[in-house]
Amino acid sequence: MAAAFKQDGFLKSGFLFQADLSSLKPGAYALSLKMPDHGRLIACPVKKNIVID
Repeated sequence: MAAAFKQDGFLKSGFLFQADLSSLKPGAYALSLKMPDHGRLIACPVKKNIVID
């Protein structure tokens, strides 16, 4: 990400997500990131799906 945006501040950016999805029924689920920002929630769709078989 740091190289793509030419921003050294992004060198240590990223996230790790872990979840127990065992209770989900089979199907496709859309992903979205939601972040708090000064008392409101910002949603960032990632245009990816998780498929549970």
